[in-house]
Amino acid sequence: MSSTEVEWSRRVDGRRIVAGLRRKVAAPPGGPDDIELAVCAGDEAVHAPDDVMVISVRDVFTPITPREEAKFILY
Repeated sequence: MSSTEVEWSRRVDGRRIVAGLRRKVAAPPGGPDDIELAVCAGDEAVHAPDDVMVISVRDVFTPITPREEAKFILY
């Protein structure tokens, strides 16, 4: 299971967003430890914990090569 907060501001505080996400996902069975967290920002998410996926506009809209695409194939 994953939980994502999308704020397309140029720069967001990942620490603040992650704290909010952890509060929101505390209710599901298994608790928040079983949930992958992601933060989306226009350019960067500062202070995001190392275990949180950070996605920028550039990540979403930049074309990738076939070799890079192979890394993202889900089985």
